[in-house]
Amino acid sequence: MLTRIAVAIDGSQASLAAVQKACAIGPDTVSIYLTAVKDYGAFQQEAAAEADEGVSGDDVVVFAKDWDHTARNAHQEAKAVLAACGRTAIWTVVDAMPGQGGPAKVFYQRALKDKADMILVGRHQGSAFVEGLLGSFPRWLVSHSALPVAVIPPPAEISK
Repeated sequence: MLTRIAVAIDGSQASLAAVQKACAIGPDTVSIYLTAVKDYGAFQQEAAAEADEGVSGDDVVVFAKDWDHTARNAHQEAKAVLAACGRTAIWTVVDAMPGQGGPAKVFYQRALKDKADMILVGRHQGSAFVEGLLGSFPRWLVSHSALPVAVIPPPAEISK
């Protein structure tokens, strides 16, 4: 019996579509767990790409603060989606530090900790080159999770 759904949320239209899908799955007694992954490895990569010299801790802090702002907005947008369907969720932010296996693995470990019965994740319309080089969050989950994973496409109007 389905009792808990873990949803990866990053504020994208695809992740909000996953939140919307969570509203439609199961009765109102199904708990929804929204998890945002704060990926410090990505902050270091972004800081390195913009740096003329080495990456400092201050550079990473700037990206982390920007991420915090984006995450607050994503949380508010997700709450609005949930409110529209009469649901609430448990919101969690988890840190993915370099060496932990990447953000998808950190999200999956959190889903297991939350005792999720299934995972919902949005499918992004990213570059095939970048996805091939860096990997895909949904692909990692589909190929490594012992839980059922549903990959939700973005709304039709943005997927064209």
